[in-house]
Amino acid sequence: MKFSDMFFLANPRIRGLFMDDVKTFFNDSDIRFTPSLMFAGKSGLPQRFDFVIPASRIRPERMVTTINQPSQQSVQSALFSWDDVKSIRKEDSEGYLILNDKARRNASLIEAAQSRGMKAFWWSERDQYRDQLAS
Repeated sequence: MKFSDMFFLANPRIRGLFMDDVKTFFNDSDIRFTPSLMFAGKSGLPQRFDFVIPASRIRPERMVTTINQPSQQSVQSALFSWDDVKSIRKEDSEGYLILNDKARRNASLIEAAQSRGMKAFWWSERDQYRDQLAS
């Protein structure tokens, strides 16, 4: 392994690879989206979402956060962002959290997100959510 290979696999680059995988999945599934949008939350702080899927006739706006290396801290951050903006967005807006489970899974992270009103799922289970995201 070369030094440049180790640089390529540094955390921000791995996160970018996961985001590219999600973007490819969305494109291949005909899921309309806008990448990397920021909204001012009720706290006054800017909150960034990796993808925003606009509302359709049958589904509300969906705000998507992706986490490449899920941890308690990263899920708490995503939950704060969602909680901060959901009351100032359209009443029926939905928050989605996509967790990369390539390395490991922690079911309590999914449960925590769901308890706060986010629809959370593991990346390996993405096909089960395709219709919810695409329509």
